[in-house]
Amino acid sequence: MDPKIEAKQLNFHYGKLCAVKNVNLNVREHQITALIGPSGCGKSTFLRTLNRMNDIIPGARIEGEVLLDKQNIYERNVDVVELRKRVGMVFQQPNPFPKSVFENVAFGPKMLGLSHKMNLDEAVENVTDKDIWDLQRNLEKSKEFIAMGKLATDVNIEFHSLLARASKNAVYALFERTINAMHLDLRKRSPRNFIIDKAAVRAHELILDALIKRDRKRAIRLLERHIIAVSKHYKRSGTTLLARNGC
Repeated sequence: MDPKIEAKQLNFHYGKLCAVKNVNLNVREHQITALIGPSGCGKSTFLRTLNRMNDIIPGARIEGEVLLDKQNIYERNVDVVELRKRVGMVFQQPNPFPKSVFENVAFGPKMLGLSHKMNLDEAVENVTDKDIWDLQRNLEKSKEFIAMGKLATDVNIEFHSLLARASKNAVYALFERTINAMHLDLRKRSPRNFIIDKAAVRAHELILDALIKRDRKRAIRLLERHIIAVSKHYKRSGTTLLARNGC
């Protein structure tokens, strides 16, 4: 099997300091590779060469090659933005943009053009009988909670996670899970009442009915109406973090 990533005679310099010397490494697709060594030995520097994050460091210089699918990522015609979409990094310490929490979470999916419309559009196309059953069971659970005098907020929020899963869009499902976690946290600090829960249940009933009937336009229209109603609630409660973003 050909390697996914290849480092060939790789040297990296910070000015006169050679931080990485003569590295030759092959990494196969789906292979887990660990770099182990003492602090300051060049592990992070090497990792940053794999998506050219060192480019912005003054005085940085690289020798040798880094190949991704047999293409040298340091060739002049390589689009660095596209490269970094394919080769991502997860750091020990968060590095947020100077934006709100929501905007940081939403940045990636927004860059990829993901939206609730896309989510529901794909859900209409890809929904299975099991997805429908899960959504119906969620609605029944919400109604049971309300009938017993319990708030159904958490269950109602889960409806959107199930909807994201039905879309079969893994990136959107991950995004939706993160946003829903933020919803739950904000709900704990904002007013909660049965009027909101009952309205959400009714909205979910209509959305599910449109999904079952494969009525894409009606489903999207109902979801947008539901999002606007939720946004207005956040604005009234003074929680604008999600409201102005329509989630």
